[in-house]
Amino acid sequence: MTPDVVLISATQTQRISCMKNEPTRIAENLKNEVLRAIRGDVSLPRIHTNWQNFLDRRRVGKLGRVCSALLHTMGTSRDDFLDITNGLCVTSQGKRQACIDNSALYPNKEPSIKIWQIFYRPDQFSTLDPAFEPYEWLCNPHPEYTETLHLVNLYESGRYKECDYVGFVSNKFGLKTGLAGERFIQFIRDNPGHDVYFVNPFPELGYFWLNVWTQGEFRHPGLTALTQKLFETTHTKVQVEALGRNNHEILLYSNYWVGNAKFWDAFMGFVIPIFRWIDQEATPHEKRPYFKKAPYADAGFSMFSFIFERLFSTFLLTNPHITGLGYRFSSDAVLAKCGNDAYRNFIQMFGAFIDRLDQLTFRCDNLGTLSLEILKNLMTLEIDVNSVTRFHEEILKS
Repeated sequence: MTPDVVLISATQTQRISCMKNEPTRIAENLKNEVLRAIRGDVSLPRIHTNWQNFLDRRRVGKLGRVCSALLHTMGTSRDDFLDITNGLCVTSQGKRQACIDNSALYPNKEPSIKIWQIFYRPDQFSTLDPAFEPYEWLCNPHPEYTETLHLVNLYESGRYKECDYVGFVSNKFGLKTGLAGERFIQFIRDNPGHDVYFVNPFPELGYFWLNVWTQGEFRHPGLTALTQKLFETTHTKVQVEALGRNNHEILLYSNYWVGNAKFWDAFMGFVIPIFRWIDQEATPHEKRPYFKKAPYADAGFSMFSFIFERLFSTFLLTNPHITGLGYRFSSDAVLAKCGNDAYRNFIQMFGAFIDRLDQLTFRCDNLGTLSLEILKNLMTLEIDVNSVTRFHEEILKS
């Protein structure tokens, strides 16, 4: 038995073996697709997507081996680690003492909620969720902005004040999240007191990447450099490379959020200077790289779209006085969202381990600091033996 799987069961060993072999099979299939593309049978965007998937699955295999090596360095197994640390966790709200109970703003009544669902073509109207308000966007004056311009327009019109909580979702909300609109609204009503509520359609990605930007750079090379230039040009005080962990408490890969006026004012104050520079101040030469098409799902969207959807998690990470609550999918639902066996096998083996490390980062002590350090190293496929040793010692002391 190899050292990187020494601490896990025979069944899990078989799964890791599958993860190691899977990229080889994908590479063979990819080679065949390239040959088909030469004949004109396969589109280049599809080949690009499959190539990214190949690199992605290969990285997941490495991440699994690093997790096993990390547990081996601590001299424990995954299950023993979870048992030992079970009583050491605190909630995110335990760390964020600035949390304000907004339910006091709506005494003796449920807050009003309005969620618009945008549609771009007449044939999409029949697919809209009846729990949402239809938002017609048939004559989009700037299609290159995709689902961003309407948010700015709504804010500047003041319509975000029509209800206590207001937001937008796309016409693909149900398809991407698997949730009915009424269920999302009920989730908001069942959990009062937050500034913003959201649903991340891709919760599985939180197990493989430190934050939205490391994932974005992997999928869309050059994204972080473009974003940093945008931040610096607009005097936005964010260093992308220095950003920390986006755990499930603040992780969002879309614009599926519903916020109160406090959130709208704060978040739009963050994004509008960025949007206005792109829309009104940048020269055509400066705009060009932001509207270059990045392959996605056999098609393509502008780099700016991928930047914009990552601003939400960045904002929550850097503004702890804003309280957000994300919808949490069950373990089975997360596994069902995995698009390949490599993702699924990794989360089955190490998902609870990653979740526990995230929970420990909410502690305001050495153990919390070391947990975050361990996670950062882990997500870059590294192990710092000194950090792991100190981390293990802190666990035993606590």
